[in-house]
Amino acid sequence: MMRSLKTRSDCGCLILAGGQGTRLGFNGPKGCVELPLKEKKTLFRILLEKVKNPKAPIAVMTSPLNHEATLAYLKREDFFGVENVTLFQQGMEGAFPNGNGKAFTYFCQKGLWDHWKAVGIKYLQVLPIDNPLATPFDEELISANYGVDLVLRGVKRQGPDEKMGVILDGDKLQVEEYTESTHLSEKLLGNTGIFSCTLDFVKLGSSVSLPTHVVRKKVRGSWVSKKESFIFDLFPYAKNFKVLPSERKKCFAPIKNATGPDSLKSVAELLKN
Repeated sequence: MMRSLKTRSDCGCLILAGGQGTRLGFNGPKGCVELPLKEKKTLFRILLEKVKNPKAPIAVMTSPLNHEATLAYLKREDFFGVENVTLFQQGMEGAFPNGNGKAFTYFCQKGLWDHWKAVGIKYLQVLPIDNPLATPFDEELISANYGVDLVLRGVKRQGPDEKMGVILDGDKLQVEEYTESTHLSEKLLGNTGIFSCTLDFVKLGSSVSLPTHVVRKKVRGSWVSKKESFIFDLFPYAKNFKVLPSERKKCFAPIKNATGPDSLKSVAELLKN
């Protein structure tokens, strides 16, 4: 497991939690899905219980589909002891959330950038809600952010056909979505979606116009196509960056499926071990 910072006042954390748990057979926010552990825990509980400093600033991006349910759940659980949590909503594309690409735009529109800048925040760690091995205020990740715009955790892929984005080699930090990638080399690392960047890079990213991607997802038994923007399309705008090759079993276990690999049951078994 990665270590969470105990003391440091110059970093905040953003949890991307706009999704629903429909694909996992759960009618509600994905962050409220329970893992079948000895003591059942939701994804939100697992992540927030790792936070060492209860006063550390955390932002959670929800969507109009799950905002009220997410807020009600976190209030009911007293935010698991974390005292400085702010929720804000992403936008919609038709009937679906519009992806995580504009997270920094909504973060700034909410006034969080101005507030965090004023209280001395210099770095922002970003992580997805569906990975219970992610660590808020990841000590190694944030420390590596010193002197560069952005640091991204990468892991070895299980094979060239694994459904995860590919981190390309080059002078710019680029990630290809797995549905669009033509780079099959197993030497290329996979994108965990866990990264840290400077608050100034957040400001830059808030005004960037991003491409849209067509994504096919199964909703209530039927396949639908929807348009999304992805936050990794901001990465090439980093003037300097690092990629941290990381041990998969310590930081990356995404929950994507109702059954089989990357499911609640398989990830729960990984956490037990």
